[in-house]
Amino acid sequence: MLFEDDFIELFNPQTSPVDLTGLYLTDNPITQPDKYSLGMLSFIAGKGFAVFRADNSNQPGHVDFRLSADNEMIGLFDAGLSQIDKVIYGPQTTDVSYGRVPDGTENFQFMELPTPGVTNPLIGPAEEILTTIVPEDMDKRVLVPTEDIGEEWITKIHFDDSAWELCTDAPGGVGFERTSGYQDYLSIDLQQQMYATNAACYIRIPFTLGADEIASLGGLILKVRYDDGFVAYLNGVEVTRRNFEGAPAWDSHASSSHSDSAARVFEEIDISEFIGHLKRADNVLAVQGMNTSRTSSDMLISVELDGVVTMTANDFPYVNAIALLNGLRVTELMYHATDGSEFDYIELQNVGETAVNLTGVRLSEGINFTFGQMLLEAGQYVVVVSDLAGFQSGYGTGIRVAGEYSGNLSNGGERIVLSLPSPLDAAILRFEYSDAWYPATDGDGSSLAINDPLVQPAALSQSENWHPGTPSPGGM
Repeated sequence: MLFEDDFIELFNPQTSPVDLTGLYLTDNPITQPDKYSLGMLSFIAGKGFAVFRADNSNQPGHVDFRLSADNEMIGLFDAGLSQIDKVIYGPQTTDVSYGRVPDGTENFQFMELPTPGVTNPLIGPAEEILTTIVPEDMDKRVLVPTEDIGEEWITKIHFDDSAWELCTDAPGGVGFERTSGYQDYLSIDLQQQMYATNAACYIRIPFTLGADEIASLGGLILKVRYDDGFVAYLNGVEVTRRNFEGAPAWDSHASSSHSDSAARVFEEIDISEFIGHLKRADNVLAVQGMNTSRTSSDMLISVELDGVVTMTANDFPYVNAIALLNGLRVTELMYHATDGSEFDYIELQNVGETAVNLTGVRLSEGINFTFGQMLLEAGQYVVVVSDLAGFQSGYGTGIRVAGEYSGNLSNGGERIVLSLPSPLDAAILRFEYSDAWYPATDGDGSSLAINDPLVQPAALSQSENWHPGTPSPGGM
């Protein structure tokens, strides 16, 4: 329920990146140590994690075997098939993971809240963890300039870059490769625009932050893969540069080269002194990437921005996350209101015995919404609506509304996912509803209401656990 697939997490206890090329994961260490190759040009950052879904797939980020719920032996082997690590586990419980606490030690324990890609919760001294603010594959706009366009692309957060090329999806890198080496890192190919024309390109990555997110940060780490140089800016302020001196021009080139092998590995740069330049709501990370010459055979710029958060046993989100898993439930859906989608809503209730902090809780797939700062006491309701004005005109103003979601609740039914706040990825709920369940809920005035809010989350996709009812958002 928390995750759609089982997973295996690797942790790098060193401060330097580790190359996974040539390593193997296996569920049969005795007779098949080379069962699954981790692939070429894959790395784990220092003190970082790599997560592989065990879903019998040979795609990147997956392994081509599944894990047994009864007992299993998992091995990690090097290119020479020498064992690096081995874990033997016994019978497992659904949605409970088994891992090392603290990370990298020989102390194993069961964890009610699995934390793939995030440090395993430690009860004890304070620890620093990294939370991703700008992922490497975040949407970005890219331009290879043909003339001087000034500096507003750097200094203005809301600069109009709509005419620039849009770069989306993983892996997220910008550049080109005329032979081989960077092709697995690139989401956009700039060879036609750059080669023999300009050694420089401009990149803009917009992102948003809440006040609470900014307040929680104790540091900033900019991770960069680069060939050959760059200058990086946060909201118009230069934060770091490599292999370039002086004031950059639209056609500048790097002052020295950065080898292909080094360029493929994230260089982690501490830019914590610039935290004060982060803004509530909209921000922009701008980068000018540069080759050593216009006829360089390849080029790569790929960035990630991470925040450093210090957590102790008291402020690690584990306790609240467990309360959310046990207590937060979807209790009513108005997915096809008779008078239009502006009257649609989704209702949630805290069915637990303690208050829960909803800050950062996410609704996704059918609709998208992230809760702002909000505390929901035991037994209380809150709704997320399609249109606030329409909702209040139809149901009144005395109902607690968290905000408006984007997208629409499908009239025909769809999947709804309610997830824990980042950096935790577990789903609180994952279910599907259908208009075929009850015709009265399909545009005939009724909402879809839960029979028993304490029903197991895995049963929410079954029609018998719901009924058509008079709309009553917020428990009215």
